[in-house]
Amino acid sequence: TGFCTDPKYCGFIDRLPGQVWDEFIRCARRMPKAAPASECFTIEQLTSEFSDYQNLTGVFNAPMLEAASSMPGHICWQQWGRGSPALRFCAMRALAQTTASSCSKQA
Repeated sequence: TGFCTDPKYCGFIDRLPGQVWDEFIRCARRMPKAAPASECFTIEQLTSEFSDYQNLTGVFNAPMLEAASSMPGHICWQQWGRGSPALRFCAMRALAQTTASSCSKQA
């Protein structure tokens, strides 16, 4: 989900392996349960908004994504994602999580 919604990787979206897309949808199907009631979040809305994001149409355009590629993804969605509320919610939820490798097992 993070890879699919991070503006830094927007240029790679058209070459997403089907497995990544399937995982994105699997994760997104759980999002409506966590979304506030005011969001009116549906999978259909999410796929429509993701299509605009992928094709750089609607609220997404090349200059906006070019500027967004230099900032953290969750900040970008916070500032510019208001035109696509379902994708914004999904992206911010995925990109704002902290991660660390300190717990990973070393071989």
